[in-house]
Amino acid sequence: MRSFQRLLLSLLLVAASSVSLFGQTDTARLVGTITDATGAVVPNAAVTVTNTGTARTITALTNASGEYTVNALPAGKYHVEVKVTGFKTEKADLTLEVSQVQELNLQLQTGSVDTTVDVTSDVPLVDTSTSSTGEVIQGRQVTELPLNGRNFTQLALLTPGVTRGAYGDIASGGGSGTNAETFRNSETGGAALSANGLRPQADNFILDGVDNNEGLVNSIVFFPPAEAIQEFRVNTSVAPAEFGRGGGAIVQTTIKSGTNQIHGSVFEFRRSGEFDAHAYGTTGPIVFKQNQFGGTLGGPIWKNKVFAFGDYQGRRQDQPLNVEFASVPTDKMKTGDFSELLGTTLPSVPAVTLCPGLYDNTGAVLPAYAGKGYIYDPTACQPFGWNGVTGTNIIPNGNAVGLNYLKTFPEPNLTGTILQNYKAQRQSIRNFDDFDIRADFVASQKDTLFFRYSFGNDNFTVTNRLGPCCPSGFGSGGNINHPRGFAIGYTRVFSPNVINEFRFGYIDTTYGYNPPNIGQKLAQAVGIPGSNPTPLLGGQALIGGNNNELEYQGDGGPYNVPQKLFQFADSLSYVHGHHVFKAGVNIGKREVNFVQGNSAKGYFVIGGTGYPGTGRFTGYEVSELLAGFVDYEIGEFNGLYQTRSWETGYFAQDDWRVNNRPHSIWACVTTTTRGRTKSIIASPTGIRPPERWLFRAPRDGRRAWSTMTRRISRRVLVLPTISMATARPSFGADTASSTSSIAVVSASN
Repeated sequence: MRSFQRLLLSLLLVAASSVSLFGQTDTARLVGTITDATGAVVPNAAVTVTNTGTARTITALTNASGEYTVNALPAGKYHVEVKVTGFKTEKADLTLEVSQVQELNLQLQTGSVDTTVDVTSDVPLVDTSTSSTGEVIQGRQVTELPLNGRNFTQLALLTPGVTRGAYGDIASGGGSGTNAETFRNSETGGAALSANGLRPQADNFILDGVDNNEGLVNSIVFFPPAEAIQEFRVNTSVAPAEFGRGGGAIVQTTIKSGTNQIHGSVFEFRRSGEFDAHAYGTTGPIVFKQNQFGGTLGGPIWKNKVFAFGDYQGRRQDQPLNVEFASVPTDKMKTGDFSELLGTTLPSVPAVTLCPGLYDNTGAVLPAYAGKGYIYDPTACQPFGWNGVTGTNIIPNGNAVGLNYLKTFPEPNLTGTILQNYKAQRQSIRNFDDFDIRADFVASQKDTLFFRYSFGNDNFTVTNRLGPCCPSGFGSGGNINHPRGFAIGYTRVFSPNVINEFRFGYIDTTYGYNPPNIGQKLAQAVGIPGSNPTPLLGGQALIGGNNNELEYQGDGGPYNVPQKLFQFADSLSYVHGHHVFKAGVNIGKREVNFVQGNSAKGYFVIGGTGYPGTGRFTGYEVSELLAGFVDYEIGEFNGLYQTRSWETGYFAQDDWRVNNRPHSIWACVTTTTRGRTKSIIASPTGIRPPERWLFRAPRDGRRAWSTMTRRISRRVLVLPTISMATARPSFGADTASSTSSIAVVSASN
């Protein structure tokens, strides 16, 4: 029971003291107060902060109030030393996260400066409270937690208030999962993050301090490989002044950098279909392959000066889709012979408004034509080959283009049926290649620079339903997403109190949809004039009806969205007394272009506009093509539409530490076991409450807590009390029950 109480108490104390303050860029800030053993502040103490990976050091002096501030620290591990004459040297180690403001207060002991005091687990690392809320996902979590597909945004769901948004929404890869904007990682939600119920399009993605947002639907541009991420932060509410653009989640991601130690990794995740279940309707071997592979490598180029880091991730996936059925013309139909339809009910009779002679006075089809399976000559309103008694269903001299088109279809592979006589199983193929290269240069203790280049070549293809010959099947074709870009950062320390951070970012990306067989002039090959005027309008014209009697072929044309972004961002920090002033500007020029086919190759509507797929002239879709009774539409090709916009933002912020008095946190644990009441007061910092606050716990645990809170009520923040019941097992027939209540208070000394 005692160990359980200690564990529970520790968890509550950690929870009460682990509130984080979000900085304004992807760099961190270290603040604190240096005091002596009596609690008096120590001015002019030298606080030296060293990045243990790159050996870069920054030194700041405490002011008259014993306070220090060190700005613009990249995320990573740091070693801190505090030196001042008359006191022993104090040392501490800590890890700083993306955009974190970490408070480190150290207490010096009198003695020689040559004597060192190492502070380890007992260092009181108290994060300053803030109105911003969010979560930091560290690199170890990204690489070690299970991630199907290696999509790092899955871990953002660990942040309270963050979901994927509406189930099945296109932004999260829902629907068909083949949308050009969101096909990357669509099976695991893409990059859709809904923070506190807001739409995913309200998010703001930042990579190494520069914009990482696509400009048309506001999705993500670069998906950093999980192995390359130092860590990332998800800010969900009340962001600092520097962050604008969207009201949703702010996702800050940092690529790893090289250090003085060579480090790297190699990974491969492979899956085959040998142990998978068959898709519905299939019996043969399952052709499913998925392989994700890659690696990282980082290290020094020039020790303590130049560092490099690179990563690569590839993905190869070949996945069978469900079995599908389509209707293709028979060999006889390809010659104009539709005698196979005689005696069936598959064809319909032309409408009474077109051929009134086929109907009686009541509007019913005459017995000579009803249910006979005839196809009709729309110019004579009689079955083809009609001799007054019966018809042959043979179209003489059929339309040449129609005949050529029917010959492009594959042979039926199912017997005993005219409709749905072709069985197919399409493949979904994903080939992704992505890499990043980053270089860091410590020019001096006051000047640091970095450069990052990112490249993506991601392709997602769905094969044709009718095979390589014929562009067919909904969603078939190739979706592409090809981002390229780079970022440059320069940090200048003018003095321990004045630091400037500059960022430049450039993105050149294109995503879109390329129809199947786009490189072939299929429409011209069957004799449709003017149908493939440019390479962008290659492939087949759109030809079809209701997709029941004859499978569609063709498409509406390509869809491509090339974009560019030029971004300049600069911020200046100035520390003065209790204030940390920061002001900056963010200027971006965004170019979003747009290309869409809009059926510019032509749309042949079987049955006619307003009656697609009815076969209303001849009674059957296939015969409509040979009789030449097909409506034709052509859309307006949307060429390269261009948009240009400027995105500018300006900010100023003052972080004001009202006082530097350290805060302590106490917890009162009141336990009642077999009628006995015991109260414990504890603190994670090891600081005892003032003597005037101590008391002898009464037998009533509730009065014990009440007594304590009355004594310090003017100086406390009372957190909710947690009550619970526990059972301690025993060897007898009874169990000794006990109840515990824990509450936490925080007070300023």
